[in-house]
Amino acid sequence: MLTYNDEIILPLMIRYYKASFSNFSFTIIDNNSSDHTRTIARQLGGRVEIYDSDGVEDAKYVTIKNHIWKERRADWVIVSDSDE
Repeated sequence: MLTYNDEIILPLMIRYYKASFSNFSFTIIDNNSSDHTRTIARQLGGRVEIYDSDGVEDAKYVTIKNHIWKERRADWVIVSDSDE
């Protein structure tokens, strides 16, 4: 999941996916959140990677979203924003 200051919605997203998939693991790709998003993700068992979008740079965002799944080894990979 791509995140930015999503400490409120992140636990809801994680609960949803954990209930939907028996062997669920997750990684957040965090855009330098200034809240507790990264801490919450780690507490819920997730892996955290950080990227800096340099403000609103859509090309970097699109590249991350379109290529992050290529690094994963799983039967299913869901790439989403945390607010989707």
